[in-house]
Amino acid sequence: MAMSKPKWIYLFVLLAGVMILPGCSASKKTAVNESKVKVALPRFFAPNFKKALYKADMKIYGRELSGLMLFKKSNGVVRVAFISEIGLKYFNLEIPAGDTAAIKFYYLIDMINRKPVIKMLETSFRILFLHYPDSEKNYSFECHDGWMVSVLKNGGEKVNYSYQQNSGWVDSARQYGWFKPKIRVEASDYGVQYPSKIQVRLKKKMEINLVLIND
Repeated sequence: MAMSKPKWIYLFVLLAGVMILPGCSASKKTAVNESKVKVALPRFFAPNFKKALYKADMKIYGRELSGLMLFKKSNGVVRVAFISEIGLKYFNLEIPAGDTAAIKFYYLIDMINRKPVIKMLETSFRILFLHYPDSEKNYSFECHDGWMVSVLKNGGEKVNYSYQQNSGWVDSARQYGWFKPKIRVEASDYGVQYPSKIQVRLKKKMEINLVLIND
C-alpha cells in the first residue's frame, strides 16, 4: 500500500539523521583515448549532485529488504543510508572523495554483515559513483568509439561504462573478471542531475532496485 506524503517526509528526515553530513565538489576524473585527448568520464550523478532519495528493494540470496535509500554528497564525500519503512536501519556507509581510502561502513544489519555482501556493496557503489582515486596507480582509463569508457585494474579486472554521447549519462556499467561479468549496473529516466531508476545485479545472488522519489 502506498505511503502518505507526510510519512515519506518523516522517513527522509530519519535517513538524513543517521548520517554525518559534511558540501559538494565536481569530479575531475578524465579518460584518455588513443590520441591522448582528455575527455570527461561519463557519470550516473552530476558533479554538483547533493542528495537523492529512492524507494529501494534489495534481494540477498533469496531474502528481501525494502525501504528508502538516501544518497547525500558533501565535500566530495557520498553518504549512503538504507532504512526500512518503519525506520529500521539496514546499512550506513561512506564513499570517500578522490583518495585511496576504502569505503567506510558505519553500520550493517547482521543479514548484510557478510563478506560477499559487503564486497558487492563496495563494488556497486564504487561503480555507481565512479570511485577510482586519482592517486591510485592500479587504475587506468580508456575511451572507446565515443560511447564507452573502460576502467582497467591491474590483475585483469575491468569495468565498462556505456553512455550517451550527447549528455554523458551512463546507460549501463559492467564489471568483468575472468570470462563473465560479475556486476551489472543499469540506469534510466534521467532528470537534471541523476537517474530515476537504477538496478544493480550480481548474477542471481544479489540485486538492488531503486526508484526515485520526487521532491
